[in-house]
Amino acid sequence: MALVPVRLSCFIFSSVLLASTVSAAELHHPATAAHHPAPAHEINKSQAEDYGEKLRKAVGINFPGLNARLFFTPKAAGEIRVQHLEHILVAGGRFYYYPEIEGFKDSRFRVFTGLEADYLSVKGHVSEGNGFAGELFAGLDYFFHKDFAFQLDFGPAYITVSDHSTSISSDGLHFVFNTGINYYF
Repeated sequence: MALVPVRLSCFIFSSVLLASTVSAAELHHPATAAHHPAPAHEINKSQAEDYGEKLRKAVGINFPGLNARLFFTPKAAGEIRVQHLEHILVAGGRFYYYPEIEGFKDSRFRVFTGLEADYLSVKGHVSEGNGFAGELFAGLDYFFHKDFAFQLDFGPAYITVSDHSTSISSDGLHFVFNTGINYYF
């Protein structure tokens, strides 16, 4: 029985956007502005630059796992991630690049591209093995709150897996789709 590499990260997440109970006058009043920062869709250009500078770390959940991200600069970040589903474990790292794209600078969206490298472990009823994966991806973060973003990315991944007991291996190019929620701090 041949091993079939599987890594489909597809997670449907519904969220309820929080409605602000603070009036616009209160929001912009100096006494309350520090306690109630502007929602992401009301950020002006200078605030957006500060907002981007504050995105130094993030932790998140992705289907089916966890991730931790560290920004080296406002345009570059590294991430470690672990995913586990039934008999498959995927652990690896990612490099993110956030280009400046006109029209996205002052919005709730942050576009990115990157590279990923993973170690795979498969333990089934009949076979057991391991392998590696490499992926190119592109995607975006959608900030539904100033500290929380929904992430969506996709791209081609080359995956190779070998069965230890039979020495059978399988490899090929697969299309990978990832979603998740990240908390930025």
